Amino acid sequence: MSSAIPVADIFISERELVHIATKHGKELQRLGIDALLYVNSIINNSNEIRKGNTHDTLLFIVKTYPFDKDTVVHCAVVELSIKIEHKKSVYKIKTAYPAIMDRLSKNELVCVKPRS
Repeated sequence: MSSAIPVADIFISERELVHIATKHGKELQRLGIDALLYVNSIINNSNEIRKGNTHDTLLFIVKTYPFDKDTVVHCAVVELSIKIEHKKSVYKIKTAYPAIMDRLSKNELVCVKPRS
């Protein structure tokens, strides 16, 4: 497990926000937030970061904590891919989605509590 992730700016385009709003509009509406706030909240409050399913992606994860050992752990995920643009590294949003933590636990853990 590595303790650091590559430092880069995060580029958020309208296209990705529209995709997230279209695909998860009902969930966002229940939360009372828009797609940009959802993405920012997950990135800024992530409990852990895991490698994505491709070599250039990272999963920023905010997970719930179970009340007991039988409780399913739900999480919110933003998947970022790192790209080189204009000779500079940037993260781009690939997608954002709710998930069950068990499905993500197979992905390699990069770091825990990255903002602490």
